[in-house]
Amino acid sequence: MRKNLILGATLLVAGLMAGCGGDSDNNNSGLNRVLVGFTYVKSAVNPPTGPDVLITASNTAPDGYVVPTAGSVTLSVADGELVGRAPGSYTRDLSAGNDIIVNASAKSPYLVTVAASGVTAPGGTAKVLSSYSEDLTTGGGDGTTKNMASPGSPTYTPGLPASMKITVNGEAPPTTIVSGGTYSLAIALFDVNGVSVPGVSLGTNLNVTSSDALRVAVGAGQTTLVPAAASSGLASGPVTITAAYNQTNLLTESFTTTFGYGTVTSVVVTPAGPTNMLWPAAAPDTTLVLTATVTNEFGAAVPGATVNWTSNKETSSGSNDWNTGSFDSTTAVFTANTGTTNTSGQVTTTVTTPTATAGPLLGNAAKGLANMTATCSSVAGFASVNITRPLGTITIAGLTGMDVNTISPSVGTDMIRVTGAADIDGDTVTAPAVTFQRTNTPGAGTVGNTGDTSPQSTSVATIDGATGVVTAHGTPGQVVVTATDGVVTSNALTIEIYGAPSKIVFAPDTAMTVIAGASGEYANSAGNTQVFNLSYMDAYGHTVPFGEISNLVTRTSISSSAAGAITNGGSNTINFTLTFGTADGTFLLDNTSGTWTGTHGGSAMIFLLNRTVGVNGS
Repeated sequence: MRKNLILGATLLVAGLMAGCGGDSDNNNSGLNRVLVGFTYVKSAVNPPTGPDVLITASNTAPDGYVVPTAGSVTLSVADGELVGRAPGSYTRDLSAGNDIIVNASAKSPYLVTVAASGVTAPGGTAKVLSSYSEDLTTGGGDGTTKNMASPGSPTYTPGLPASMKITVNGEAPPTTIVSGGTYSLAIALFDVNGVSVPGVSLGTNLNVTSSDALRVAVGAGQTTLVPAAASSGLASGPVTITAAYNQTNLLTESFTTTFGYGTVTSVVVTPAGPTNMLWPAAAPDTTLVLTATVTNEFGAAVPGATVNWTSNKETSSGSNDWNTGSFDSTTAVFTANTGTTNTSGQVTTTVTTPTATAGPLLGNAAKGLANMTATCSSVAGFASVNITRPLGTITIAGLTGMDVNTISPSVGTDMIRVTGAADIDGDTVTAPAVTFQRTNTPGAGTVGNTGDTSPQSTSVATIDGATGVVTAHGTPGQVVVTATDGVVTSNALTIEIYGAPSKIVFAPDTAMTVIAGASGEYANSAGNTQVFNLSYMDAYGHTVPFGEISNLVTRTSISSSAAGAITNGGSNTINFTLTFGTADGTFLLDNTSGTWTGTHGGSAMIFLLNRTVGVNGS
């Protein structure tokens, strides 16, 4: 009879190996086996020869060995899973039992490393099992049971299955199965002598069923138990898991567990904040919806849980009223300060600011940061809101001058910034939420001397509304910056945008002229003189200081001797004398070199300008 059993097991193994595609070493996707073994340690009394620690396929201790009272056995895989989940390691606490019945999965080279430490016999000292490997490619095919055998352990020839044992995650079946958890089911069959029967696979003659597949289903391959999600809406309740083996005889094993949603371990409130909430001067009041999400030890939603909402801004009586000092608010902090989570594990409440009222409410207790707490089963989640009042005043400051093609500072005293703000109650507001805005002043006038004018330019500056940083771009002019919260606007900060010289300006001013080709004129009798000097303006009309100009060289010439004479230019020469002749004519003044450097961080720019002026003599 024993020989027939061995032949049948051999045929089962061969069939399973063929079903896996032949040689298991060619299976690159990994092998899945149920490892079965029992751990023993040498007796402290009359110990035999042999290894200090053995792992065998029998639940009966070999001669001279006993069941340990302490220690652990650790199984690990380099690339795979144990007890149905990564990481690939599992530790059996021997004080809870010496049996090992676990699902193991490994990829090439399909090895499970086994080690034991601190294994202790009654009255003995701790022993260590030298590490060895179980090869999942031997003794059966993918999905079958495999007997463990450490070096030096006895060999067994099992008989017909006579009993069965179930483990979940490598341990005794749990009394509860919790939504969101991972549960790896492993089954071992034993003969009448307690020896594990290898080569058995689920789904052939061994099947697992659930008495309530809605609450706890048997997963694919019958190696997992799948608890229902909270979204199923199912209540907690008992479930019986049954394994049945039917080949030469019928064997069954079952355990009853309770499906549930576990222990509340996390409460998360969104939005977490701090979220600004405006306590308005007039209706309607401001509201904010807070959502508490309750999850269990596996991160799964917990439905039907009671959540209580509280705030540090409630009155001391805890009556869900705002702590508003002398102002009596008729508005509750929370529309509902107690709620039950839905099938997504969530419950919501609405926070409403104190009843809208005009100021002043100087130093009111409701204002400022409010901590909102959602508590479920002694676990708390938190959010914060910042109760603010409408702004009453905003003051800004910053630089007042920039060069073209520069950017205003983002730090320091020249940064455009809010320097002060107060709400309608007169309380100081720190870092109010404002938007910076700019207006480029329209260039409505003209630039230059009489007879030589051009329209005043308009700057094209832009601003970052969040930071107040201004970009001047390439046109001189003037920009006015303000800050606003949408209702209140700050003082105006005027910034001049300076550019390179674009006009030669004479002093004294020239007069209108009819002399061809001239832009303005000087007039006097022959022999008289006109003393004048030059300066420069940019396109907006800003006078360009000579301190911002380097390498300046001027040059003069006159149309004819009859028109008179003019003094020469030269390096940094800006003062000239014109002597009138007996006839009309023109003189030319130009600068043959010049560099504008600016004083507000602009890049150096070369400018070359000239002007032809009429000479009206007689």
